[in-house]
Amino acid sequence: MEVHAHTHTERKKFSHYLWEFLMLFLAVFCGFIAENIREHLVENKRAAQYAKVLIQDLVKDTIELNGDIHDQQIALASTDSIGHIIEKYNSNDLITGRFYYFSNTSTIAPVVAWNKSTLIQLIQSGNLRYFHNQELVNKLSYYYAQADYITIIVENDRLKRDASIVIRNRILDHSTFTGFSTFYTNQWLQMPDSLMNKKTKLANSNKDLLNEFANSLESRKRTLNLLIESVYPQMKSLATELIGLLKEEY
Repeated sequence: MEVHAHTHTERKKFSHYLWEFLMLFLAVFCGFIAENIREHLVENKRAAQYAKVLIQDLVKDTIELNGDIHDQQIALASTDSIGHIIEKYNSNDLITGRFYYFSNTSTIAPVVAWNKSTLIQLIQSGNLRYFHNQELVNKLSYYYAQADYITIIVENDRLKRDASIVIRNRILDHSTFTGFSTFYTNQWLQMPDSLMNKKTKLANSNKDLLNEFANSLESRKRTLNLLIESVYPQMKSLATELIGLLKEEY
């Protein structure tokens, strides 16, 4: 009787431990599931926050691109005007103030101030994983790689612009040029006729030097046309596509 009672007690304890183990396992499993759900919700919330800031950055980039297209179009138009004036210019003559003004606007070199801080933060912190749409991640990476590529193009153009300025400074009379250099590029259609039509002198009217100046400006036209007609419109289109993807996802 004693042996039988002892065996019966052993069996009850084993069942009890098994039940406790199952309950513990279930609790841990449910906790794991709950933690995964919580983490997923947190990641979605953070992804939505990052998406909102990225959209703002892309909108700012588009505004920058539009501004640069406008300024570069002015530079191109001014380059053509410089060429026409120099073709007709006689070294013994005075020159109109238009030449001074276009000498200023043709040597601008706009730079896109890309808004990349959010993406850099996402990459460096490893939080780019919050975006589960691989197409979106790939397009974001491509967009900012293209932005770096454009920066190189613009920097190369700036070197050409700087060479033009060196030649320009040998041609223009400083006291006359100060009357034009204070005007902003977006005021180019608001220049008073009294300045634009005023006959004035050059510091150096050597025809070869003037031709060198015109040719140095001409060498930039291919790059500026590439940016205006192809590169910048593609970036604007990609930015619009990214904004659509971000809004659709988040």
